[in-house]
Amino acid sequence: MHFKSRVWIITLSCLVIGATSLHADSNPQFMQLIRDVQIKSQEVYDVIDSVAFEGHTKAHMYFDFKAFDVSMIPYLEEYYFNGFWTKPDSLRLAIHALRVHGQDNDTTEILKDWLPLPNPFRFIHDPSSIGMEEAEKADTEDPYWPLYPFSVGADSLYDYKRTGEIVFEDNRVWIVDVKTKDPKTPGMTGSFYIDPAQKTVVGSDVIFNEAASIFEPDVTTKKSENSLSFNIGFRGSDNHRIKTKQALFYGTYWLPVEMEEEFEVDFMGFKLNIRREIDFNAYLINPGREEKPALADSGKQIALFRNAELEAELFPESGPDNRLSMEEQEALIRRFEDQIKSMDLYKELFTSELLSEDAAGMDLEKIGGRQLRTLQNISNVATYNRVEGLGLHYGFSARDLIPNTSIAVSGAYGFKDKEWEGEAGLFWFPGGQKRFFMEGNAYRSLGFEEDKQQISTIKNSWTSLLFKEDYRDYYYKQGFRAGLGLKLTDNLAFKVDAVHQDETSAISHSQFSLFRYNKRFRTNPQIVEGVYRGVEGKLLYHAHNWQVDVLGAVADEKILGGDFTFKTIQSHVSRTFRTGYHTRLYLHLNGMWSDGALPPQQWVDFGGKIFMDYHGHIRGVGYKAFTGDRMASGIAEYSINGSALYDAGLKWNVIKGLKFSMWTGVGWSDFSNESLALAKGLDTPITTTDDLYHEIGFGLSDRFNILKLDLIRNSVEGNKILFQFNFMK
Repeated sequence: MHFKSRVWIITLSCLVIGATSLHADSNPQFMQLIRDVQIKSQEVYDVIDSVAFEGHTKAHMYFDFKAFDVSMIPYLEEYYFNGFWTKPDSLRLAIHALRVHGQDNDTTEILKDWLPLPNPFRFIHDPSSIGMEEAEKADTEDPYWPLYPFSVGADSLYDYKRTGEIVFEDNRVWIVDVKTKDPKTPGMTGSFYIDPAQKTVVGSDVIFNEAASIFEPDVTTKKSENSLSFNIGFRGSDNHRIKTKQALFYGTYWLPVEMEEEFEVDFMGFKLNIRREIDFNAYLINPGREEKPALADSGKQIALFRNAELEAELFPESGPDNRLSMEEQEALIRRFEDQIKSMDLYKELFTSELLSEDAAGMDLEKIGGRQLRTLQNISNVATYNRVEGLGLHYGFSARDLIPNTSIAVSGAYGFKDKEWEGEAGLFWFPGGQKRFFMEGNAYRSLGFEEDKQQISTIKNSWTSLLFKEDYRDYYYKQGFRAGLGLKLTDNLAFKVDAVHQDETSAISHSQFSLFRYNKRFRTNPQIVEGVYRGVEGKLLYHAHNWQVDVLGAVADEKILGGDFTFKTIQSHVSRTFRTGYHTRLYLHLNGMWSDGALPPQQWVDFGGKIFMDYHGHIRGVGYKAFTGDRMASGIAEYSINGSALYDAGLKWNVIKGLKFSMWTGVGWSDFSNESLALAKGLDTPITTTDDLYHEIGFGLSDRFNILKLDLIRNSVEGNKILFQFNFMK
């Protein structure tokens, strides 16, 4: 007997009848039904001592490391397992067939090992274990695991609401929506299906949410006769969700049939997204008992066993044709990257990095993940650059002091420029959909106009400290901003800011670095000092294989006051095409147009590579070789992994670790007479392309772009071929 034949909610001729919303708090009879169901569920759970089970799982793992420009094809790991669960929380799992599909590997092996699996039975039925009824909390590893909504006493934590009814043949089933009363309490959210005549739960479609982001060190030691060794690792999850798609019940206690688990781990630039599908195809309740459990007729023992034909079908002979198809991989990548890009939108929309973290966290709650940290340290970091030298920064935010708000405060001090910085910010989601938001900031800070997505503060600090590659051009700014934004979809957002800030020049104070000590930092350009009052707009679309940014600004001395009058619009478009299993095509287009006298702090520049960032850059000239108040550039790059040559017959293992690339780039920049006149006499670069700059190149590197050799011909050097050897830059 297969599980799905035992599920009550099946695809018979069913009729879903809309029902008037019925809330437990407002109807004593409905609440009494809920409590009767809880009693029956608790009785069944109490007689279950152990469960043996078998099943099959597929885990899609998508690995991403932006620092090395690594965005790998997802790995598919699937295996069959035998499991055993004993109260209160002892789970053992034996793997007897494992198959791994990777970017360049496809292997099958039979083994007996223990691997992690979400425990489908670990739901607390004893209310005292989480402090209810003034009882002592149970001494468990994870005391915050949620209370099952249909265990005795759970109604003190959950809200129950009847939302519909299903009728098929002579059966009538109520749809009851469940959620925790306190949104910060971990628990189940979704629909349970209740037979009101039998007072039993007969199905469910719920999400269990751990409601936490956890990252804990995991230290293990191993002692032998002559030595003591230890390993330090990290385990953790972010936005951990478990969804039960269907459920079979033993008596009135539910046993999952199909589960989905999703979480991501993010540590020091490494990001791993995991989505796991689990099918349970065999259960045995209280194995080894001679007597039958004292349960109702519906609570018979269940004994289902592995399907050998299905296993043979899922585990054919290994070969390259058995890898995930390009369409399957593309669908997985699209799903993961769309979610990641949705969260990354806030990093560019918000002025405050502290607030952007909280906004992303709150938006994450909307799609299923909650974070229980109402007061958390967002940043406590040391930075380094040529203006501040060593800078100490610290900030914190307080969330939900008022619903859907965050207040952030940060401070910093530069030991070389001897300047204090500070910021106070507030943002608010006024609506329950968390689409519309408001942000306000007051600040005194070291400003810069470079893209913080492309040149992060951490990256800039390391390159400055190691070999004096400080990518940013700085100036001091003091003032305030107020902005309104709208997240139109998960991947499309718009924001408008009103800005008032005093801007003054900054100079280089530090010449220290760990390497290249005799080299000097670039001179920090001067700016036109004054008061900038303007209105800025951002339209951002970040999705799988797409990034579109449109930025605009307007300043007018007569209408808005201040010392500047200009209009600007900038755009950046990136598109990635997966042209084959081992090949990619990257396109990058940039443009800017301005009208009026644009001060140097608003100019744009391009040219030269960025540390650990290869795509989208002109490479045959130095960093910031060209500047202007209007510009356009385009780069097209095609890369092919050496594995393609290996598959084509060049059976040389080393070649699988190589990557070949070809690219071409064009660029143009110019200045208006108004902008040049405004910056007359200042020490700031004014080099333009004069005409259309173009280059073509060929590169050979390892797959992670750690070591790279580029051969480049450009219009500046004439017919010369430039050789560039790069180590991580």
